[in-house]
Amino acid sequence: MKKFNLSHEMFSAATFDLYEDDNFRVSTFKYPSGVEALKVSNSRGYLTLLPFYGLMVWDAVFDGITLKEKDGFSQPLFGKQISDTYGAFEFTSGLLANGNPSPEDNHVQHGEFATARMDHAALVVDDDTITVTSDYGLCPYNWCKF
Repeated sequence: MKKFNLSHEMFSAATFDLYEDDNFRVSTFKYPSGVEALKVSNSRGYLTLLPFYGLMVWDAVFDGITLKEKDGFSQPLFGKQISDTYGAFEFTSGLLANGNPSPEDNHVQHGEFATARMDHAALVVDDDTITVTSDYGLCPYNWCKF
């Protein structure tokens, strides 16, 4: 197993190949909006992941087919809730509360996790798998114990 702790300094407007083997290539880059991204590619396509911004999967392209729905966002944008950057292929909703808030709720649409600014991120390579992890709060790389 190989683990690469990611830092903000590893991302810039220029693409940088962070890791490559017979199965995968992982590149870092930064969108003009300032959002850092990883492009994880294999022989069939790629995922674009946002390790420091909600750990979103921004894009997914395989066998030449874009799998995300069409939207009005050409790049991820920083915001307080997912509707500020509603263009991701996949995002994780809130852990404390999620869904569309009713008048009695005090949480943002889909919860706090989708646009969370992550404190730590890592790339883990193990044989034929790649895992991207990130966290925020007081529990780096582990689940909090409640």
